Amino acid sequence: MKFLSRTLLASAALMAAQAQAQDADPDEGLDYVAEYGATIGEPDRIDSDGAALTDPAAILAQDRFNVDVRGILQPGDSPDEYFADEAQREEIAGADIRFQDDRAAAELAVGTPSLFVTVMRRPDDGRLVIFLATSDGEPADDPDSVDDSTPTA
Repeated sequence: MKFLSRTLLASAALMAAQAQAQDADPDEGLDYVAEYGATIGEPDRIDSDGAALTDPAAILAQDRFNVDVRGILQPGDSPDEYFADEAQREEIAGADIRFQDDRAAAELAVGTPSLFVTVMRRPDDGRLVIFLATSDGEPADDPDSVDDSTPTA
């Protein structure tokens, strides 16, 4: 029953993120890039030099670095193929970050949110548009289903 509840919550949050992406200005004609689950934790709020991160784009980039390079996965983190590439991860810095609501923005700033992340691209200027939606406290993905993305030498 808990799995069904978790699945329903995940589905609802994913549909909200997709609806938000679809509700974007239709003149933008956004192109789909990727989507994934992310749980923002303490390792995602500290850069490689030990400095605290507060900018949403910097936090998201650190989360992807932690998942794809350092192999640090928290419950709800899922790997994605797009940001596994360093140059593509660097695109996050210039992205247009859009929050589902004020709660999503507040939780990213100070909480440990489970996020559904939908990444789109503006065809006119190539800039990423990242939509963030939060779940109701459940991880975005089942951590047992996440492949180990620890790099090998």
